[in-house]
Amino acid sequence: MSKPEYDFDGLIAFIQQNINRWPPLPVLARYYDDYAECYNTLINIRTEDRWRTEIDGRVEYFDFRRIPEGARDLFKHWVISKITTGLKCRVVHAYLQRVVLWCSRYSINKLLLVIISGPDEIQHSWQSLVISTDIKKDTATAIKSLLSFICEKNLGAWHPSYMQRISALPTPKLDLYKRIKSGDCFISSKDQTSFVERIDATVKVLNNNSSKESLFEIQSYCMLVLCFQYGLRAGQIARISVSDVRCFDTGAVHISFPRTKQRKSHLRAMRRIKREWCPLFTSYLQTRKPSSDKLFHLKPNEVTKRIKDFTEDICGTPYTPGHFRHTASQRLVDAGASSVSVAEFLEHSTLNAGTVYYDTSANQAELINQALSISPIYSRIAEVARTKTITKRALGEAPSDTIVAGMPHGIPVSGIGKCTVGQPNCQKHPVFSCYNCRHFLALKDEEIHKRTLTDFRQVAREFYNAERISEVSPAFLQLKDTIAAVQRTLQGIQEMDREG
Repeated sequence: MSKPEYDFDGLIAFIQQNINRWPPLPVLARYYDDYAECYNTLINIRTEDRWRTEIDGRVEYFDFRRIPEGARDLFKHWVISKITTGLKCRVVHAYLQRVVLWCSRYSINKLLLVIISGPDEIQHSWQSLVISTDIKKDTATAIKSLLSFICEKNLGAWHPSYMQRISALPTPKLDLYKRIKSGDCFISSKDQTSFVERIDATVKVLNNNSSKESLFEIQSYCMLVLCFQYGLRAGQIARISVSDVRCFDTGAVHISFPRTKQRKSHLRAMRRIKREWCPLFTSYLQTRKPSSDKLFHLKPNEVTKRIKDFTEDICGTPYTPGHFRHTASQRLVDAGASSVSVAEFLEHSTLNAGTVYYDTSANQAELINQALSISPIYSRIAEVARTKTITKRALGEAPSDTIVAGMPHGIPVSGIGKCTVGQPNCQKHPVFSCYNCRHFLALKDEEIHKRTLTDFRQVAREFYNAERISEVSPAFLQLKDTIAAVQRTLQGIQEMDREG
């Protein structure tokens, strides 16, 4: 069966006919520039095909000239809609660039065919015309944004009710944490030590007034401290204003910065500079030139370049603020911080983004092994006293109030043995305490104790997943002791079986 022929000129005319029924493009549009902290204006929207804008302190252009004239208005309406509804200008600019580049590479006809396929055929056309190309996840996301806009505007057969169908379209998988898992994004301990030593040496020089450090060097060290101590992004460092720095009579320095990647990016976070490094900031504030409100007078890309050049001069390897951010997060996890603390440190809105650091942390792996009692420290027991046991028959004849049972953390545990004094007379937790109690007679059955051991390990795993695990918490210590006691019971029963 031959493929149907499409009249692309007629298709563009159809799209243009629908667009003509929409309200006309505005003469100008305002957007908020979160770098300059003011409103900017897009002008000559109707007459120009190249709109000038400012993003992160540099001039950029919304360029529609590579799009066929008939479809150009569609892209313009899409861009204006996203900007005026609150999407950040730099995000909309990236969306447009990705879609235009994809259309230039694979022909805009593919995109027009996806649009004309309508909601009934969108799944098939999306797979055959979009996903089949060498498309990246961010580009596919940008195209989905355009399709959602088409739904909003009721173009052709599209309707707002189909937006959920657009949202469900698959995109290529992207492992956001590939570099973290491989360890490529972490700074070596040797280089971290070099940075700390250089910062300490510079502070010592400033305190002793033994030499005059240049303003350039002090500025570079201040930015290095913000990267090293708190893992700030280049955009966050560039957006810090002089008014965001508070110096106290005690010598303390507090700095606030924007949460640049959060939806509520107008919110700010405050951090305290390490007391020993505060002289860097006080000295810089005294010597800086008040040429602008920004603390460092640098754009985000200039901050990145400065950090790369400065770290290469110190240790021979150029590191970006991203390297410092990942390394600072990993240091926090290795120190035993919870996922809540890591999310707060990184200014993440969810707890999931930071969990990958736990997977790559050797220290966390050791904590889990201890909780599950499978590390060498807790699994090797040199001497185990012979365990008192009871047979199944004897347990079945025992009074019901002496049979040990319970449901710790929702896991039923029953019939593991007998309490010689009776559970109603016991003031301790009947299941967690029994294996370590002198009044406990364990059932002479390996399988039931193996199941109990597995259940207790599941409880330990739940504690870890809930971030309640701590070497000093009573729950952790009780779990650890109980699991060790179950293992001793099992080993005692196995020795009794071997001896006949």
